[in-house]
Amino acid sequence: MGAFVGAAGHAVRGLDALSDYPKLSTLDEDIDLRGGPGVPAGCEPGSSCWSCYEKPVRDVEFNRYYLEVARSIYESQKRYVDWAVRFGDSVSPIHGVSGLAWQAEKKGILEAFEKLKASVKRRYNGYLDGQERALQAIAACEKREFGVDGWYERYGFIYMSFLRGRYVVD
Repeated sequence: MGAFVGAAGHAVRGLDALSDYPKLSTLDEDIDLRGGPGVPAGCEPGSSCWSCYEKPVRDVEFNRYYLEVARSIYESQKRYVDWAVRFGDSVSPIHGVSGLAWQAEKKGILEAFEKLKASVKRRYNGYLDGQERALQAIAACEKREFGVDGWYERYGFIYMSFLRGRYVVD
């Protein structure tokens, strides 16, 4: 079990390099963002208005992707920790000495997972803040290019509510 505690520590540090992380499970093979709501905007790539929209739209996609990557890492590790704790709890009563050793290992596993949770929460908050800034920038483009007031209040706010509800660490 000591190897797991070390691996969990690596997972916490690995969140700092999300773009280079190895796949943890088959859940990571197809991060599909099509299930989430789209962001309505009045400008298409290649249009004359695109210079205003290009960076915020790229930022929206960046934040969406890395929110989903962080969620995938967290969910995979959570399932693994739940399994490891259940397994350890079920085999530790076999022998008294192994039961005592398991309690120390279990404590290390749970502490490492708490660190991972804290790291994921920080990441979620950072990406959600970035997403909100990008949506505010799209709202500014909508106003500048098309005279649309209140875009964020009509569309961005609902989108952010969806994201804040989806990306929660329990």
